[in-house]
Amino acid sequence: MSQVEILRVEHLKKYFPVEKSFLEKALTRARHFVKAVDDVSFSVTRGEIFTLAGKADAEKQPRANLL
Repeated sequence: MSQVEILRVEHLKKYFPVEKSFLEKALTRARHFVKAVDDVSFSVTRGEIFTLAGKADAEKQPRANLL
């Protein structure tokens, strides 16, 4: 039986902007981000079970929302 790929994800990324204070906004132009998901790749073939694992829900939730 051949492996039928039913899902492929490559280089998945999700960054959240960091809020600056009023003074920081006035003095700097650089934007900073928190990397919630950074360069995640995987595939799922027919018959496989896929699960997200992590220490806390906060680690898994951004990945699940992107899918």
